Amino acid sequence: MDTLRILTGGRSHSVRLLALLPLLPWTHGAYAANVVTLPAGADVMIGLDGSAGGTIEGPDVSLNLSGDAATNFSSGAPGSSLDPSVNFLDFSAGFGAVTLAGQQKICSLESQCALRVTEITGLQSFTFPTNAQSFSVTVPASMAPIMGQVGSRPEVFSLQTPPGELSLTFGFSDFPSPSYVFEQAEFVSSQPVSTPEPGTLGLMMAGTLMGTLAVMLKRRACSSLSATCATVRFRGVFAP
Repeated sequence: MDTLRILTGGRSHSVRLLALLPLLPWTHGAYAANVVTLPAGADVMIGLDGSAGGTIEGPDVSLNLSGDAATNFSSGAPGSSLDPSVNFLDFSAGFGAVTLAGQQKICSLESQCALRVTEITGLQSFTFPTNAQSFSVTVPASMAPIMGQVGSRPEVFSLQTPPGELSLTFGFSDFPSPSYVFEQAEFVSSQPVSTPEPGTLGLMMAGTLMGTLAVMLKRRACSSLSATCATVRFRGVFAP
């Protein structure tokens, strides 16, 4: 697959040209109405060399992914502040499945499936310390929806994760000048919890209420006719 070399943060990264193309056939016309939203959680690791990998899991999606990332936090001067972000996150390899319209689809990024580039944005800045020691910091963060398609006649979906946290680890180096050097990062967004439909929830509440009411009425009846209730219980258990 054709790639493009991009220089960010002092490092060169390979980016798939396909991943950078506009989503013209996906977001216009008939395709736009057929985009299926798949809620999911994410756990993504980013290494010192710009490699990325992790999982995206949800009720209708399960993917193990790997690729490349470019960030704005490769290094920082002591005492300086930074709004951390992953400028692009390109999952170019991986395997799993997505469920669309009740049917499970195999998603192999080497053949039947494709994902667009995404990004992770830190929602809070932090300040590098001045003690010349390695340190870690965690800030709230969000990952942009990931557009994807699967199959020879593409079915389009959008992976959407709730806000999570971005954890960063830095080492300290005196060469060529005192600075903190990025070592690794992890973005974690919890998997959404499925909730019953409003109609189903109403039936569950009604059933619970009726069951509670029945127990209360039975107890009230037994309190006024204790001897009779005791006899009925005794017979119900031991009598033939």
